[in-house]
Amino acid sequence: MDRIDKGESSNMAGLQSLFSIARSYVGEQMYGSGHRRIVDTYNGQNPLPVGYKLKIDDDWCAAFVTAMSILSGNYDLTGGECGVERFVRDVFQKKGIWLGKVRPQAGDIIIFDWDANYWADHIGYVESVSGDTVNTIEGNSGSPSAVRRQSYTWNMWQIKGYARPKWDDASPAPLSGGGKSIDAIAQEVLTGAWGNGDDRRNRLTAAGYDYTEVQAKINAILNGDSAPARKEGWNQDDTGWWYVVDGEYLKSEWRKIGDYWYLFDRHGYAYCNGWGLDGDKWYYFDENCHMVTGWVQYKDKWYHLEDEGEMSSKEYVKGFDGRLYYVTEEGSMLESTDIAVHEDGSLYEVSTGKPIGTF
Repeated sequence: MDRIDKGESSNMAGLQSLFSIARSYVGEQMYGSGHRRIVDTYNGQNPLPVGYKLKIDDDWCAAFVTAMSILSGNYDLTGGECGVERFVRDVFQKKGIWLGKVRPQAGDIIIFDWDANYWADHIGYVESVSGDTVNTIEGNSGSPSAVRRQSYTWNMWQIKGYARPKWDDASPAPLSGGGKSIDAIAQEVLTGAWGNGDDRRNRLTAAGYDYTEVQAKINAILNGDSAPARKEGWNQDDTGWWYVVDGEYLKSEWRKIGDYWYLFDRHGYAYCNGWGLDGDKWYYFDENCHMVTGWVQYKDKWYHLEDEGEMSSKEYVKGFDGRLYYVTEEGSMLESTDIAVHEDGSLYEVSTGKPIGTF
């Protein structure tokens, strides 16, 4: 029991490979290049669980768990799913690794039921346990949605239970040959997508790539033997679009190129077809990676982007018809809702009494 309390377990290479990769994704936000790699890894399964291809704007906590198992070569131990309840019912229980609410240990998979309605809502990995505190790594966590570390009391009521993969039963089996060409992987390495030093070596090896071969390709590119990999202007690889100026790719910055503004993430990829966060402001980018202004429809809701691109919040905005529409704190336009204005200017939803903003 003392070993469990300290977050130790008897697993060896398989779990350590998984943790090495999962930790490298901590901080990756939804719609960034790391998130896109998670989605692409999940969708690379053949066949896809329940035949469903994950979309970039879907909930992705279960896809994160699945992708980390794939990249670390542990898929046979954990299985894969994009639905958390199906993960428990159709994968963990059938594999005989579902334990319910027991004292956890490092390497367990934690399941949450936020509403206590017997339906699993969220999933992540247990990174360590200290006394009664369980420390996790989770995808689709927090706001903005990202891969984050979190901590909980191990038996809090929102925790449905734990699954314990049989880490001792198999060593990690890297995917044969990886899933992309060496040229594509080398370009990703050059944009920083695979980390540095031993972390890069471990991640590439765990994903099934020959590190020596990839490094040889990188050396060739840097020596000018493969100029297209860093050609000036726009470049595209399997992860997304990136832009080179004077031999260097743009990263963690805004740049106006032609008539449009673009935002590049920390790996150098332009945000595309979704939301991007810069500081505390949200921006929306279309399928061409252009920053959007004005009204945009997203998941059947309407949002307004100011002239400088930031999302409008808690204010009235003029619509296409010239009328004023109220957008909530989350940015979505308030529809089919009766509201009341209190003397202090606060706006409340009549049917529920829920505060929705200020006048």
